[in-house]
Amino acid sequence: MDTLLRYGISGYWWENGEIRPTVVDFSKFETICHDVMGQYSGKVLEIRNVKKIGTGNYHLAYLKQQYVSDQAIVLFLNIHYPFIAVKTTPLDETSNDIFGPSNSWQKVTQVIKQSDVIFRFRLIYRFLEPVELKEPLTFSHNNTDKQLQLLNRHEMPQKEVEMIHKWQRISSIPLTVGDVIFNWWD
Repeated sequence: MDTLLRYGISGYWWENGEIRPTVVDFSKFETICHDVMGQYSGKVLEIRNVKKIGTGNYHLAYLKQQYVSDQAIVLFLNIHYPFIAVKTTPLDETSNDIFGPSNSWQKVTQVIKQSDVIFRFRLIYRFLEPVELKEPLTFSHNNTDKQLQLLNRHEMPQKEVEMIHKWQRISSIPLTVGDVIFNWWD
């Protein structure tokens, strides 16, 4: 299994000689949403580009399938890596602000595997399973040099690990892998 916690995944990176992390192509994501929903007689309710919202590290897409009248599919796409989480939400929750309940990856309890709509996205993006998203972060201090360590498998630089630990201390709640991949801490 490849590591999900990659360089810059949290949305933080530093210009001091470090390379900027990759950025997923938002216009490609938007085009795929419209193409797929058009092919399956569905509807794109809304697509939110995080760069226009000004905070967070993920894009959102609200999609409505033709034969499901009361539910929307919500796609969460990390801005740096082609990682997606998906859930369904009642249609009346799709108009909430960026911090509303329909925008929380934390309610991802199952992956919708049978949907033709979702299958098309799986060809391009890596869908994250709920068990991957809900893995708790575990921190420790190295006994030798007292340096903070993230014990989860990761490829993040020390500065990013320290920033994530700071977010955990500020929020007073345990963070998960999903909190790092889909956050609005910026």
